[in-house]
Amino acid sequence: MFCILKDPKGEGLLLVLTPLEDDPCGNPLFFFDGSDQAVLFRSFTSIQHLQDIPPVYLEALAEADNIRVIEFSDEQIERAYDAFIEHVPDAVGIFTKR
Repeated sequence: MFCILKDPKGEGLLLVLTPLEDDPCGNPLFFFDGSDQAVLFRSFTSIQHLQDIPPVYLEALAEADNIRVIEFSDEQIERAYDAFIEHVPDAVGIFTKR
C-alpha cells in the first residue's frame, strides 16, 4: 500500500509506504514512464511495483527529479530516504522482459 503527497508549494513529492523488510541500497531508484505505474528499486532483493497512481500526481512525477520515500508503520517512521526518478519508456517492462 502506498500514498503519494505533493508539497502545496509544488516543491517536492513524498511517497509513503508500509515498511519493507530490508534497508534500501545507497541509491534507490524510482522508475517512471508517465503511466499510472512505477517501480521503486530499493535494492537487488527489494523491488516495489506501484500500480494505480492517481492521475493528479502523474504530471508532478513526470517533471520531478527525485522523490522522498517514507516507510511508515504504527504511527512512526521506520525509514526515510530519497530516490532519484529515472524517466524511462516502460518502467514495469524493465523488470519483466528478458
